[in-house]
Amino acid sequence: MLLPRTQHTWLRCLAISTLLFTSNVVGDSLLQLSIGSTQSPSELSDRIEQRLQQAYQQLGYQPTFLPLPSERRLRLVRMQELDADLFRLCELNEEYPDILMIPAPLGDFTLKAYAMTAEILEHWQSNSSLIVVHIRGFKMAEQTDFAGKRLEVASLEQAFGLLQQGRADILLEDEPSAATFLASSAEWAESNWYASALYSLPVCHIISTHLQHLAEPLQQLLSQPNP
Repeated sequence: MLLPRTQHTWLRCLAISTLLFTSNVVGDSLLQLSIGSTQSPSELSDRIEQRLQQAYQQLGYQPTFLPLPSERRLRLVRMQELDADLFRLCELNEEYPDILMIPAPLGDFTLKAYAMTAEILEHWQSNSSLIVVHIRGFKMAEQTDFAGKRLEVASLEQAFGLLQQGRADILLEDEPSAATFLASSAEWAESNWYASALYSLPVCHIISTHLQHLAEPLQQLLSQPNP
């Protein structure tokens, strides 16, 4: 039996409203959870966010990703004022016993040295006259030894800006974040940047100690092949 158009339209609207209501109820039933995220997003960080969102939702949580400075994110997780951090070097738990590392590598970070000329990159680590800049709290850079002066800033915009202005000689940054930042604006992309790879390290998800009950199930989910 064919329904009158007005009745068919009403039933369709009712079905859509019911679906939206059900979706909201399901979303509201998940426990809220805060995860510190990078202020220099990249394709890798986006993939990790998606993977963590799926994993936490399977465990009954709805994560909210908060872009914060690297050092602040780590401090807040250690103080249990932030539930988790998107990723850190997998070896970080050896230095900070008050965080929980999920031992399931989510990707690799390659640390690179960036400069305005290729000549500056030659033997730069032994050149004491150079100024080397990196983002404050970036552990890969902090653990890198060099003879020059270390300068810490809050953002990649500041760091690359210092190189362009000639106020710094070398920038240390992970490849995914630097590449995404330089591609974000023609102003940065048009400049001549030279880079030299130093080393690569895997990164893992970390959680605050009050979420210890999630450590094992998260490891099981994040250890599965990336969908």
